[in-house]
Amino acid sequence: MQHPKISAINSRGLETKLGSLIFNRVKEMVCWVDSTGKIFMVNDAIVKNLGYTKSELLQKFAWEISSEFPTLIWSEHLANLKKEKFVR
Repeated sequence: MQHPKISAINSRGLETKLGSLIFNRVKEMVCWVDSTGKIFMVNDAIVKNLGYTKSELLQKFAWEISSEFPTLIWSEHLANLKKEKFVR
């Protein structure tokens, strides 16, 4: 029998691997950005569809790849995300 703490650790590891697999397999373009708009995680679909390498995308800000989020409205967009509790 496995110790409960070890089971919990193994379970989190599996969830992380599964989450990563799903993130990279979805057909929709997905990127995660921090509160400054800096991209810190991208999936395979966004790499394929935008024509940048993964490392190129990780050097960019959201407004550099999407006209929906120009620099001037980023703080307003972030405030709305916080209000709707999408961001802490």
